[in-house]
Amino acid sequence: MKLDGKGRPYGQVRTLIESLGGRMKWMPGGGPGGFWELTLGEYSTRVSLRDDRANALDRMYVPAVQNPQKIEDYPPDSDAELVDDAPERLIQLLVSGENSE
Repeated sequence: MKLDGKGRPYGQVRTLIESLGGRMKWMPGGGPGGFWELTLGEYSTRVSLRDDRANALDRMYVPAVQNPQKIEDYPPDSDAELVDDAPERLIQLLVSGENSE
């Protein structure tokens, strides 16, 4: 997610995970760009940020175009609307425990 200078990165996703009692923390390094570490109870996962490819966090937002592929295909506003099944996507991402790109 490229920001327009307002808000916090992935603001709506962070609010969602925090409302469930979890946390989302930025970890610089570990490859190009770094990664987000998401934790909820006993579950955790990492979501890498690389180049301009959309990642699992981007895909929780309503895309600005049909068939989104890149970060630019999603709204730059961190408070943009989440997809209807964002809570389920978040839980699945955490339960799978897979490092996501």
